[in-house]
Amino acid sequence: MALSDAKANRPTLLLTRPQPQSLRFAAELRQRFGSGWPLVIAPLMQMQAIAPAQDPSAFAGVIFSSETGVAAAAASVAHTKAQCYCVGQRTATAAGAQGWDVVLTGPDAEGLAAAIIAAGTSGPLLHFQGRHVGGTLDQRLNSAGVETVPAVAYEQQAQPPTAEMVALLAGAAPVLVPLFSPRSARLFQQAAAGAQAPLWVAAISPAVADVLSLPVARLVVAANPDGDAMLNAITTLLTGQR
Repeated sequence: MALSDAKANRPTLLLTRPQPQSLRFAAELRQRFGSGWPLVIAPLMQMQAIAPAQDPSAFAGVIFSSETGVAAAAASVAHTKAQCYCVGQRTATAAGAQGWDVVLTGPDAEGLAAAIIAAGTSGPLLHFQGRHVGGTLDQRLNSAGVETVPAVAYEQQAQPPTAEMVALLAGAAPVLVPLFSPRSARLFQQAAAGAQAPLWVAAISPAVADVLSLPVARLVVAANPDGDAMLNAITTLLTGQR
């Protein structure tokens, strides 16, 4: 079935990321699929900046693994425009806009770690991250001799599902849900317990898909952990491909 044919029976797109990221992804969705798709934005997390215990000026550089980390640092740290290393081009763009000197960018955490190691980077490095963020970037760098210290710079505070989201999940029409992290998948699973609507899920990684134990009508894992791959996964969901 072509995407144009799928428009005759459009599922509602449910975005559960924090408001800024949801609004941006909604704009990307409209650009790809048109403005007529029904959309509900119901964030299940909200960023709260935390002043890190460490002083960035005591480090040779800092690492940002997300735009959220950049925003948190801008809200809580009086930095000196130090060198930084970024996961993803969007993170690098956000860091540059805040005055950081972007030295290296990797497509994902593993790619950035490899680039830092290959460049012979000297530490210590300070990694701005969330309280609930997982991953092995710090361990990978430390094991390679690049001293890297985690700095908790923000917390994604859980938010209850909105009444609109509850009503949507209680309906009979399909609901398409992009999920961008294991924690967002866990929060969605809690919010969607007992959902009657058929769930079409686009997961950004196998780790996100593995979190879900909800019955889902369709599940597609993105080929890469980025926004373009998520849009491609949504295309696959909409056309009914496997």
